[in-house]
Amino acid sequence: SYRGISMQNQKNLFLDKRFWPIFWVQFFGAFNDNVFKNALVLLIAYKSYSVMGVPSAQMVALCGGIFILPFFLFSATAGQIADKYSKTTLIKIVKLAEIVIMGIGAFGFIVKDPYVLISALFLMGFQSALFGPIKYSVLPELVENKKLVQGNAYVEMGTFLAILLGTIGGSVLLGNDKGGTNEYVAIAVVLFAIIGYVFSIPVMKLDPISPERKINFSIIKPTIEILKTTKKTESVFQSVMGISWFWFLGAILLSLFPIYAKEFLVANKDVTTLFLALFSVGIAIGSVVCERLSKGELELGLVPVGSFGMSLFLLDLFFLGKPGFVTGNELIVSDVLSHFDGYRLLFDLLMFSVFAGFFTVPLYTFIQQRPEPKDRSSIIAGTNILNALFMVVSSIFLMILLKFEVSPPVMFLTFSILNLVVAGVIYTIIPEFMWRFICYILTSLVYKFEVEGLEKIPKGKPLLLVC
Repeated sequence: SYRGISMQNQKNLFLDKRFWPIFWVQFFGAFNDNVFKNALVLLIAYKSYSVMGVPSAQMVALCGGIFILPFFLFSATAGQIADKYSKTTLIKIVKLAEIVIMGIGAFGFIVKDPYVLISALFLMGFQSALFGPIKYSVLPELVENKKLVQGNAYVEMGTFLAILLGTIGGSVLLGNDKGGTNEYVAIAVVLFAIIGYVFSIPVMKLDPISPERKINFSIIKPTIEILKTTKKTESVFQSVMGISWFWFLGAILLSLFPIYAKEFLVANKDVTTLFLALFSVGIAIGSVVCERLSKGELELGLVPVGSFGMSLFLLDLFFLGKPGFVTGNELIVSDVLSHFDGYRLLFDLLMFSVFAGFFTVPLYTFIQQRPEPKDRSSIIAGTNILNALFMVVSSIFLMILLKFEVSPPVMFLTFSILNLVVAGVIYTIIPEFMWRFICYILTSLVYKFEVEGLEKIPKGKPLLLVC
């Protein structure tokens, strides 16, 4: 129980007053971020917005780095703040800050000033960096332990559905007319920031975890201290590195999709939106399926399934090469859906994302369950720091690949191989992941044989016990 309120029998988290407010707070935060970011990216990619003469393709990649840079700079401080003060109060402050920041962004859309928009993008990253340690460290305080996998699956599902809807929303609000539809985006981002704040009001009152903690507002020293805390337990640290690698890969792909659609496929922005939508839907599906396969328990055996599946479908995108529906003329969604290669391309993107959900949900749950409660916010902050570092590096890496005119199919091959290499390193250092995978397969087979009566396995019970 917490503050006298029992946490037993949380049968339906969406109806539980401890869970649904924080779910909708993070949902509308992610939704609003992506309305803004996608509208900005489309302005850059399709409407020739430029900053200091940087080409649009490289500017799209740079936007990802600008948004993520504050996570690297401020996550250490955010982790300390999340421990010292009530997370309930902090959530409300962060959501109020979002209203102000979106007001600046709205002004940038109205006056069509890319410098104001880029500044607002950086401030959005700052606000999200403050919210990050709160978002994940608050779940174990609101959700009973046996529901934590389900809670994380729902949060991941909600986050990526919000990315999907925000991506579509940014595209729809911006419209196809090069004239004056920026005002719709301006109104929407402020409105949804206000809605997010309204959902923060009923968030359950929580006491500070470490009210005696002194906050060090410098960047370098607390960052080093938090990374040391993150590295204290090797299995936790490798899980954090796995999450950071996913965000490296995800950030590159999210930045690559507009370039892939516009430059390689010669498609309009609706095709870009479709690709981004499939990425989000796939992770949402993968998160929910992962929770079902885990049967409500933390199942690290699904992590290798996720990593191998991600590489497999990236590899198929390489073999697909230039799809047969590409004609050299600007394509629309119906052109993609009129050819077998189009369905193959969309299937690969969807399945990559489904397996990404298998990969991330157990890792996020693991880094919440394994550490001491007093270290939880710091480890989440350390995760955000490393995520940010990997994502900034991914933006630079993508810009280099674009500079040398590496084709998207070759990029897909490169990332498929790199993903297997990284997975191999992690599973070699922490063999628990692979052992859990083997045990998961064996116990699932034994269960199937015994329940369905297909075969008597005398050693089934000892095998289950050993696994």
